[in-house]
Amino acid sequence: MYKAVFSDIDGTLLNNAHQVTPATRAAILGLKSKGIPFTLVSARSPGAIEPIRQANGFTGPLICFSGALILEEDGTVIHSQGMPLVQAKEIIEFAEAEQFDMAWCLYSATKWLVRDRTDPKVRFEEDIVGLRATDLPQGVWPEDVPYYKIMGICNPAVSANIERQMKNRFPQLSIVRSSDMMLEIMVGGISKGLAVKKLCAHRGIDPQAAVALGDNYNDIDMLRAVGCPVVMANAPADIQAEFARVTADNEHDGVAKALQALALG
Repeated sequence: MYKAVFSDIDGTLLNNAHQVTPATRAAILGLKSKGIPFTLVSARSPGAIEPIRQANGFTGPLICFSGALILEEDGTVIHSQGMPLVQAKEIIEFAEAEQFDMAWCLYSATKWLVRDRTDPKVRFEEDIVGLRATDLPQGVWPEDVPYYKIMGICNPAVSANIERQMKNRFPQLSIVRSSDMMLEIMVGGISKGLAVKKLCAHRGIDPQAAVALGDNYNDIDMLRAVGCPVVMANAPADIQAEFARVTADNEHDGVAKALQALALG
């Protein structure tokens, strides 16, 4: 009865070593034989998603930057909604003026710009995604191309407070935490849930016939958008409490077990 499967990446598809386990890989590859498309949905950039897809033999479109950019498997753009440089500058300048305990990251489709690559927070993210950031010196700004996301890598102890201050200052933007230290900032209206609906419409699939798997706050609207939401056991308790299906955690093949329980894997 299910026509599509959507999965978050970090904390869902990947275990804590940032790998896809053999059981999860096999379950996802099994979807193809059933004619069920599999879509990776992430706050990551295309460059940080594509290696995962290629290394595991996955096929299908990509939902990047939490839905600000949706790509066909061959890279054709299905949907694109970035922010102009003037808005990105305003956000970054506010964060720096407030001296938040946060390293900001500015993303276009192909560039990852930061203030200081030597910042331990940036190095931490580099190690996770397997990419290298580029320094943007103080007072220097890049060309005015679409920027899809600003991510704040925060001290977990103050991330909730930074989120509140950002939302108060920029109520028109989409601002949500993807972990206890990652703050995702995009133009208003961007969400994984809306992206799933857009892709379903593009493919002629009823979202009520789709499965979605996620583990964190930026996954909630995606989970609400489909007929079969599945939450990882490593998700915060309040997220688990909202949804009926909770699978094993990302360290114990939660995605594979969910697909098997649904007779899909």
